[in-house]
Amino acid sequence: MLPDESGTMFNTSTNSYSLYFRNPLDFSILEQIILPAMFKRNESSGSRAVRIWSAGCADGQEPYSLLMVAADLIKERFNNESVMVFATDISAKALQNAKKGSYSSIVMQNVKLSRLTDYFSNKGAVWTVTDKLKQLVEFSHYDLLDTKSTSPPCSIFGGFDLVVCCNVLIYYKPDIQLFILDKLYNSLTDHGCLMVDQSERMILKLHKGFRRFNPAGNIFTKE
Repeated sequence: MLPDESGTMFNTSTNSYSLYFRNPLDFSILEQIILPAMFKRNESSGSRAVRIWSAGCADGQEPYSLLMVAADLIKERFNNESVMVFATDISAKALQNAKKGSYSSIVMQNVKLSRLTDYFSNKGAVWTVTDKLKQLVEFSHYDLLDTKSTSPPCSIFGGFDLVVCCNVLIYYKPDIQLFILDKLYNSLTDHGCLMVDQSERMILKLHKGFRRFNPAGNIFTKE
């Protein structure tokens, strides 16, 4: 762990508030272009499952959003393909909430009605992720400032097709941002993509290894 930075920024960077499909445009690009291309590439090569890392998953809205998009694509177009989602956070409390998978209506505003029906049960104003969806994601503790690894141990070797790291980089100083970007870069496959928050896309200029996928979005491809 890098000295001082982790302790200093812990309380700020573990802010776990989020929404489902927080950046709708980016999720649309994932659904319409990027994930289908990944499934097609695996389909033609006979490769393994599409591997996704939600780095800084907070209370779980992000990895569950990613899973819903991938699961719908598999159901509708890629029946022989599969997806593995690894979701990590430094906060034990956030991970506990994510595994529970229960949310108030206020964070559900961007979820389509069909997905509410397929992937949630509700009781009053509380929506709970179905076990079917929960079993597709591996939640684990991981510190992005760990100097001894390039990816969460539960993933064994990294090799991610997609890494989503939103609202994390913004909290750190430039040298630490670059350290994290190096880690994310090394965890990606050669054709991998990184998605960040809109507030963080300028930070990607610090790193020469990423090229913006679409001028309108916040997704970058590995060079």
